Amino acid sequence: NSLGLKNGEISIQKGENTKRILLMGDSFVESYDTSKSIKAILLRNLKNDNYNIELINAGVGSYSPILHYFHYKYYLKRYNSDIAIICVDMTDIRDDYYYSTLVKYDSKDKNKAVGVGNNQTLKRDLTIHGMINKNPIFSKIWICGIFSKYSNIFNYVVFTPRKEMWWRHWGDKTLIKNRPIHDYISLANGVHYKSEVAYKVTFNYLDLLIKELKDQNIEVVLSIYPHLQILQNRDTFYSKKMTDYAKKKNIPIHDLHQELLNQKDHDNYYLNGDMHFNYDGIALWGYHLANYINSVSMF
Repeated sequence: NSLGLKNGEISIQKGENTKRILLMGDSFVESYDTSKSIKAILLRNLKNDNYNIELINAGVGSYSPILHYFHYKYYLKRYNSDIAIICVDMTDIRDDYYYSTLVKYDSKDKNKAVGVGNNQTLKRDLTIHGMINKNPIFSKIWICGIFSKYSNIFNYVVFTPRKEMWWRHWGDKTLIKNRPIHDYISLANGVHYKSEVAYKVTFNYLDLLIKELKDQNIEVVLSIYPHLQILQNRDTFYSKKMTDYAKKKNIPIHDLHQELLNQKDHDNYYLNGDMHFNYDGIALWGYHLANYINSVSMF
């Protein structure tokens, strides 16, 4: 639509007897096929006999709470939603940590964040020319950059999410040391030394976003879901961090972690060689999230 969202045009005025739900998230929410998206699954499973349900898909690839906050503040606030579903992906911890370095502040109030800029210096450093200038010609960063740019096979072997690959450690060791924002798994599961700092950034901007929503009397629910590698390792750090935050803030939260573990072959709910759900995974997520929202009587 005119806002760049995978959604029809949104009227400022809500329909009569309508509950408007704002769905915020990253590419998991944005989806590829709108007919099989999390929005479509929720609409089929949310139950209410007293209201018409309208759902706005405000998911944007690579967005995280820091960007949701500014997105809502400047663009989405005008649509007067009744309920907001904030989907916090595991990559959001890493993304928020990175985006926080790009935050722009009010020229008159250095403590007032007004938006997120870009980082042209980082982009230049990660070009072939930038890596040649910044690093010795035989450094791992330079070699990985060359192969990553020109070899799909290298990208598949190095970046496919499999554990305990020696060549991944060879490539990642220097990259993670110099640019820890690339390592989203260790940030999310508490292993990385910057993990607590990264979570603090995410929780800070969730606080700001939730305050904006609550000021408009909008009910808030959080939704979290694990990536396949976390399920395989039975790691619950991210799940516990998020549920503890929700409990502290007295906000309902739906955690798909256990429901996926209860599935006989939970790896069948993810795209092969990718962190995202396939359509079966989206359907499972949407079904359980809708049932949770129905059970907590948010309408």
